[in-house]
Amino acid sequence: MGVSGGEACSYYACGVIPGTQIITWTKSGWDQEMGAPDPANGGGPGVVQDYYKDYGDGLTNMCLALQNNAQTGGQNTSVVIWDCGSQSTAQQWQLTKAEDLMPQAPFPGCYVFTNQASGMALSMYQGSVHDGAHAVLWPLCVPNSGACGSPSNLYHADQFWCPDFS
Repeated sequence: MGVSGGEACSYYACGVIPGTQIITWTKSGWDQEMGAPDPANGGGPGVVQDYYKDYGDGLTNMCLALQNNAQTGGQNTSVVIWDCGSQSTAQQWQLTKAEDLMPQAPFPGCYVFTNQASGMALSMYQGSVHDGAHAVLWPLCVPNSGACGSPSNLYHADQFWCPDFS
């Protein structure tokens, strides 16, 4: 995932612009370098921080947040980049390892990000995982729950995020 349009630069600084949509994109820029609490090491809910800085001052850390830094959101609420300073529950994400969701995880080594304000998962709009698709909130699709349409008997790949250690 990354920031739509990537990093922006002026004569004085480079960074990302608060409120910009999070999208999927082939790995290509620093705006895609993010860190999060590791549940394997006891990490609880926390911010998912973009290692790039705010375009305006070059100093402020940026985090995944809900559109307009809203305190809660419903289905299809956009996920954006925002100054980490507010530390609201809308910027708090619980990471769950795929293996912890079911014994034979469909995406081993990957994670589900659950927003603590809404209880919904970081997902891709209409399930699209193609370059440019935008990130939204959506209930976690659990097999045979009837909550996520077709196919209803599978986890949905657009809700799993896999680290790249290259």
